[in-house]
Amino acid sequence: MNLFEDLKWRGLIKDVAGEDLEEKLNSGNLTCYVGADPSADSLHIG
Repeated sequence: MNLFEDLKWRGLIKDVAGEDLEEKLNSGNLTCYVGADPSADSLHIG
C-alpha cells in the first residue's frame, strides 16, 4: 500500500483537485506545511 492509498483508506482524502496528486504523494519528495490558529472556530489544513 502506498501513501495515497493509505490516506484514502483512512478517509483522509475526499476530493482531489489535481490529476498528479497521487504521483506527488507517492514520489517520496514532498514538503508540507501545517499551521493552526488556536483562536479560530475550526481547523483548516490546506
